[in-house]
Amino acid sequence: MSGKETSFSNETHQLLVTVSRHLYLDKKGVITYQKKPFDININNYSKSNKEHLVYYALLDHFSGNFIFDLGTTRRMLPLADFLHFAWRKEEEDHFYGLPLSVSVPKRISSPGLLEGLQNLKVEPFHPASGFSSGVHIIKKLEENIFYSVLHRSALHYLGAIDNYKSEIYWYMLELTVKGNCIEIWRDNLPPAGPAAVSGYDHFVTAFPASPDEKTVLPLLASGGPAKSSELKPLPRFLTAPAEDLPFSQEKLDKAQDLIYEAWEWGGKRRGLKWAYEALEISPFCADAFNYLAFQSRYTQEQLFLYRCAVQVGEAALGELFFKKNSGHFWVLIETRPYMRALVGLAECLWDTGQKDEAIKKFWELLRLNPGDNQGIRYILGFRLLEENRQDELDKLFKEHDSQKENSCFMLYNKALHLFRKGDSEAGRVLQQAIKSNEQVYSYLSGEESIPFRLPASYSPGARSEAEIYASETKKAWDNTAGALAWVQKALLNTEEPDLPRQVPVTIEQALQEFLDDQALRLKKSTLDKYSSVIELLEACLEGYGYNYLDEAEGELFEQNYDSAVDEDAVFCRLFGPEKIAYNAGEFLGYFMPRKVICGEDLLRASGSVMKKLSSWLLEKGYIDPEDSAYIKEIAKKATRDLPAADRLSKALFDYVESQPFIKDAEEELDHLFKIIKVEPGMIHLEAPGSEEAVVVKVPARVSHLCREGFMLNLLLIKNKEGWVIAETGSVYML
Repeated sequence: MSGKETSFSNETHQLLVTVSRHLYLDKKGVITYQKKPFDININNYSKSNKEHLVYYALLDHFSGNFIFDLGTTRRMLPLADFLHFAWRKEEEDHFYGLPLSVSVPKRISSPGLLEGLQNLKVEPFHPASGFSSGVHIIKKLEENIFYSVLHRSALHYLGAIDNYKSEIYWYMLELTVKGNCIEIWRDNLPPAGPAAVSGYDHFVTAFPASPDEKTVLPLLASGGPAKSSELKPLPRFLTAPAEDLPFSQEKLDKAQDLIYEAWEWGGKRRGLKWAYEALEISPFCADAFNYLAFQSRYTQEQLFLYRCAVQVGEAALGELFFKKNSGHFWVLIETRPYMRALVGLAECLWDTGQKDEAIKKFWELLRLNPGDNQGIRYILGFRLLEENRQDELDKLFKEHDSQKENSCFMLYNKALHLFRKGDSEAGRVLQQAIKSNEQVYSYLSGEESIPFRLPASYSPGARSEAEIYASETKKAWDNTAGALAWVQKALLNTEEPDLPRQVPVTIEQALQEFLDDQALRLKKSTLDKYSSVIELLEACLEGYGYNYLDEAEGELFEQNYDSAVDEDAVFCRLFGPEKIAYNAGEFLGYFMPRKVICGEDLLRASGSVMKKLSSWLLEKGYIDPEDSAYIKEIAKKATRDLPAADRLSKALFDYVESQPFIKDAEEELDHLFKIIKVEPGMIHLEAPGSEEAVVVKVPARVSHLCREGFMLNLLLIKNKEGWVIAETGSVYML
């Protein structure tokens, strides 16, 4: 069976269980990443003092469709439980049904497992060397867990990963592509469909109840099926109701101080750990939940965290406090975490389509604090206009128009509201609105494009203010017949030509302008790739750009860095686009392959986007032709070599993982090696400080992917047969 090609879906599944060499749980249960791989596998994990993640996967050999679950080296999933989970048809119905056979690697095989599979009429076999191992799925799975959880989520706990399984499958199975793995699997199932699996209690009877064997992995759970909540516990501050938690004002004050530190000094990784620590000190720290929500890129996760923040904020203040202080909340410092949480919750409710509840929350904010230090009247006006709630708009302007403010947001909102009602005052209010900011019409009408990324702040009467206003209300203006023509007519005698730019453009401004221009011509999926590459470029410039400054520029950078509120945006706000050329090699040759975990598609896109950016910067006059040509040369090489380096990295990983543990090493070399010669089944490496090349035997499939000039991070071990690769790290271009 091991050498036979499969002909249909669910003919053969491959069972894979691997210990992560990069991800582990710290003492607090937080998933942590280590760049340098651990020397650990399924046979020696018990020697490690860390709790490593363990990946369980079942892969359909014909289609590439798969299903996975996670445990840890201290909380293993019983194999029978995992198989039942994988073969049943429940929540994850993209993969189910008993196969005819299953590949079981020898490392995780046991007599009890083989006997149980045979009792289920599933033929087990050990894969031969010619049978695809599917190990690449594990590496890709780890990369996607890193991106979906450690990069995008704010809850770095094992139990939270289940919330993002659908996204991980979406990326790994390429569900946006026609003819993806799931479609292939469904279209090629046997006519009778997948063979159904029995209920759990009956399923586990197929396996020996007390196997007389020592196994690397547990086969059956003691006392029934393993509960996910036991194997993947979440911290109590995420699961316990606020009323069940003891309250201490002293502990809350201590936790709040820690969160202030996180906001002011913490990068994302350190800030998240401080937020977890604050919530362990006091689960009533609403601002800690606010911080987590701010760091999350998932709307549903933000919604959950802001709900938690509101609940613990209300509990910490107490019912009597609300009765006594409603009407002047913001002036009391202790209310501000709760008020911030309520704004975040309202915005998330709106974004998830719960608009009635969102509007109630905005009104509640104004009831608690009519002075409106948070600018809620503007946001509520945007939302009421979009929903055309005229009675509530009348109430809003009645309660807040007494301030006679000249805010662009309030004046344009009121002008549109009065226009819809046919009120004679509409024209006068519109003239006031135009006077407050004449640039709004350009963005509402489409003459100017609303930026893909909105400015983080604005100034009254400035372009930034117009961009933010138009982004919030364009839908309401577009849905009001005749409204834009009315504004255009009012503008005829008030427009003035744009003033020329008075200051040089910064890197941040240029990259934003570039994305805005691309948004006019690219579809959303492509634009998202452009945005990701530009975001990574900015991160590289902020982290490494200072290395290419002269002495005077370096002093200027240090002065601004020391006084900056946002340390992650100093370089791009201080220097012009000409600095991009100086850092292009650093970005594509070092940063992308060594500091970014991503798919081959984004690696290839990084070169393409940089090539397009170099042409655009030249057209705009932001860089000279020589710099543009330099960026294009590097980008062209990166478009070809970055994906090739990634393929080589995966092939090296698969090769090393398939090798037995090396004993009796005579000599070791742990270096960054340069490939200086490639032969079929052999590579010649140059190590720093060494005059002689190191010759290493590798499979032909690996040498085929090697290119002279590639740099390999390797641990080599010499034994009687010569040099062999024991560990592999990054592969990147010279």
